[in-house]
Amino acid sequence: VAPGQLVSTGLVNTVHVTAEDALQYGLRLYGLPTLDAVSIHYYHHDDEKQRAATELAIARRLNKPFYVGEFGADRSHPKSKDLDRAGYIRDELTDWRQKGAATALVWAYNCSPHDLGISDSRSWARKHDDFDAITSAVTGFASPPNAMLIPRRGDVARPRDIGGQDGTQGPQKLFVVVDPPITIRSEHNTAKRYATGQFQLNDRFFADAEPYDDGRIVWRHHDRGWSAEGTFGARPQVWIVEESLDLAQRHDNPELTLPDGTLLPMPPLLSRLPIALDDQTWTQYFGNTQFAFGLGARKSRGLREMYNYSQGLHGGIDFGVKDVGKTIFAGLSDGIVSKVNDSGKVYNPGYVRVQIGIFNITFGHLRNIAVKARDRISADTIIGETGDITFRDGSKGEPHLHFEIRMVHERVTYIVNPLLFIPPYLRHPFTRKFPSYARHFHFSDAWTQWLTPLDQPALKLSNASHAMIIGPRAVETATT
Repeated sequence: VAPGQLVSTGLVNTVHVTAEDALQYGLRLYGLPTLDAVSIHYYHHDDEKQRAATELAIARRLNKPFYVGEFGADRSHPKSKDLDRAGYIRDELTDWRQKGAATALVWAYNCSPHDLGISDSRSWARKHDDFDAITSAVTGFASPPNAMLIPRRGDVARPRDIGGQDGTQGPQKLFVVVDPPITIRSEHNTAKRYATGQFQLNDRFFADAEPYDDGRIVWRHHDRGWSAEGTFGARPQVWIVEESLDLAQRHDNPELTLPDGTLLPMPPLLSRLPIALDDQTWTQYFGNTQFAFGLGARKSRGLREMYNYSQGLHGGIDFGVKDVGKTIFAGLSDGIVSKVNDSGKVYNPGYVRVQIGIFNITFGHLRNIAVKARDRISADTIIGETGDITFRDGSKGEPHLHFEIRMVHERVTYIVNPLLFIPPYLRHPFTRKFPSYARHFHFSDAWTQWLTPLDQPALKLSNASHAMIIGPRAVETATT
């Protein structure tokens, strides 16, 4: 059916079609191979948007796109008659773009008593006085085929709104915050009197393509003032990173759920895979993997505790290859090498760590390391090669890159799923190449969670000898 097109249901949400648990029903429904995308519909006056969290969870567990097929604010409804509808629509479109919706359709603007006077239930009606404002709000989000326009949301502006330092229109780049908060200043000066606001994690803004370097801090000028990009002297740091303007490379901002329920949208950190996809022959995904579960039955204490630091689950993605010597690229759009170890027992034979704001990225099981501490890297920087691997019991492992991302949030270090930081144009080909999730993830009568690549938990970095094991090893050990 409709080859080359996405096929969906057009449902308001799954609650409308089942008396069962909506999440479990939705996973079965949208898990059908003939359905490509998850549907969401709602209006300002109803309670349907609050149920959209279930549809988002379904889409992310199944690694499928989602879209808002219909939303609006009916002026004739008592709950919406005094609403600033243009502002509401702008906020809703901003929210859905940040959440990564494939599209969101304002239902014919809903500017007349129902639709724009043209509907399946009502005939022609007058045009309301907020029609032009709503039109402006909607068209402000339109994306031409070869460029992405970023919506205004108080801290974000489109490139055409921004002038150069001398008041003229200059070339712009898009930046995303990776080390919040980033202070907005009226001058390129760190004095408190120049601070006027802040950007938070994953906020985006356009700034001048050419930075200003005061000899200590590198600054970027934007429509709200100045913000620091980082420091690149004796103690280099990166606080914001550049993001592509190409619509085809847009990140979908998947959310990380922390153990306390906090949701954090993750920024794009990678603009290429560290190992070319054609060179990859196998993978171990992040989280609840079959290999991680199997470690619990090993005779060797070293192997049993190998994943204790990541609460008994796999703390990264393994990009597996056939032979040693495969080139490993940084893949990261920016970053500073924070540590190099070419003779350690951990991640042997060697590893490299790169810092990007609050994120620390580990490249493990390397030989011929090609970078040194304090180097600034880009996506095409060669980090090293895949090396020979020896496990703690002396057995040999298959050549692979262990790619791990840690994040500090409110003084707690989490190990997080690298797929959250990989844009869809790179992530989807990777997951399609290794699709047999039943083979990758542990499932049993006692354990039915975390069964797809994106539906994996945030892990707390733990002491290996005093780890709080979670997942099937904890549950199935307790029930046997």
